[in-house]
Amino acid sequence: MANADDTRGHKLAELARQFLLWLQDNELPQIAGLRGAPLNLFELYAGVYRKAEWIRGGPFDVKLPPGLALGAEAEQRRFAGLRLGGTHVLLLTHPEANTKAPDGTLVRRNRIVAAGKAALTQPGALVTVAPLLDSLKADEATIHSLLCFDFTSIQHRADLVWDDAAEGARSGIKYPFIFAYETPRRAYLDDLQDVLVPSEIEPKPGSNRYAETLAKRTREFREHLYHNATYSNRRRVAEDGGGYYAKWSVDEPFNQRERQFGVTMLSDDYLKECFFEFVMKENDDLLMVELGRARYLYRLLWEPPSPKAAAPTRFSVQHMVTIGEPPKPTPKYKDEEGDEMGGTLAITYPVRAAIFHALEGGNELPQLKFGKLDPPSSLPQRFVVDYKAFVRWYYDKAWLALGSDEKWFDSFVDTLFGDASYMIELQGLHVDVDRDALFLNALSTEAAQGEGPIQERMQAMVAWCKEKPDRFFSPRA
Repeated sequence: MANADDTRGHKLAELARQFLLWLQDNELPQIAGLRGAPLNLFELYAGVYRKAEWIRGGPFDVKLPPGLALGAEAEQRRFAGLRLGGTHVLLLTHPEANTKAPDGTLVRRNRIVAAGKAALTQPGALVTVAPLLDSLKADEATIHSLLCFDFTSIQHRADLVWDDAAEGARSGIKYPFIFAYETPRRAYLDDLQDVLVPSEIEPKPGSNRYAETLAKRTREFREHLYHNATYSNRRRVAEDGGGYYAKWSVDEPFNQRERQFGVTMLSDDYLKECFFEFVMKENDDLLMVELGRARYLYRLLWEPPSPKAAAPTRFSVQHMVTIGEPPKPTPKYKDEEGDEMGGTLAITYPVRAAIFHALEGGNELPQLKFGKLDPPSSLPQRFVVDYKAFVRWYYDKAWLALGSDEKWFDSFVDTLFGDASYMIELQGLHVDVDRDALFLNALSTEAAQGEGPIQERMQAMVAWCKEKPDRFFSPRA
């Protein structure tokens, strides 16, 4: 009778077969050059993904150090001191213990190999050797005895005060003119919302829709720096987000040797802000491909056709995230016949990969999350109105879609605030309210300070309101 390990091993081997069949006709996303690769070009394993047992007690227990304590001792002490680390781990195989495959060769446990001479198109063509999967526990002894992987990393972000153009490019900064200025660039020490708009992004003077274009470019500029430079992430609504923090542990890193990207060189604030873990979704089937210093993670999905379609169930591979430093693609060139060549990754075979099942994990797909950066001078939350909901209510159409935010807001104003102002006269109803404090004092002051036709109109409104006690004036919005 098959146990849980055998059952899981059979399922993952069948999943590996479907993946290799899919690969015959498709290029793996993010890894050009593996299309059509057969099983013998992979070192393919079955695995399971679990939450580490010794951290189940809560946030004050020890977390998994990144790289499972395989890094430098000083780096591991640094992570431990900041209480940074992973919570989940992929358990793969014992690096030393070998067992016999169906063809008699010695391989590691959980290796996925050919079951015999059957074609790949035949179910059961692949098998997991001596599967040890669901019964594995992610305790300390197991983790340190098996070949394991965590999915943690440190995000690369630029310190605009001190970094050079090369570090800015590695951080994905798309405004290279920033680094043309000498360090320290103290203008970027401010809160992101207070950073002055650089002249390089301003439209030409006198151009059409100058103010609108400038506002759009300013918003894009600040949003880009929020995600790619050292400005704090807004994790909770109560936080403002966008505050500057230093990247380097040295206070004034003028020397480039003091700006080498490494755990011991980075500031505590940077590590706390930029360290992250991608937690896989529970019950997902996944693929990890390891190339050089990068790990590529994919979801493996069976997609049933729509109820009206007669097509068979479709197998698909969805790229989720790449952790680490991907290898650079080979240069592109044209051969003697004019066909374009190159552009693929420099791949060393066999490629180590794992088909694994998330026995434990999160409730959603892994992603790097940022809170929304509020625009400057935004209103407090109690004054914010969901104007789309009001428009849908007005037309009594829950499915109403008007396109851009600008169109929605225009419709909100046109439907609910048809006039520039309201003169209200109550009939059959008297409200005992201090009109002077409510609006008349302010309106009278504005009328006294106005000029020309505007002053005349405001004085007329004040006089109209004072004629009767049940007359009120309300400005639009």
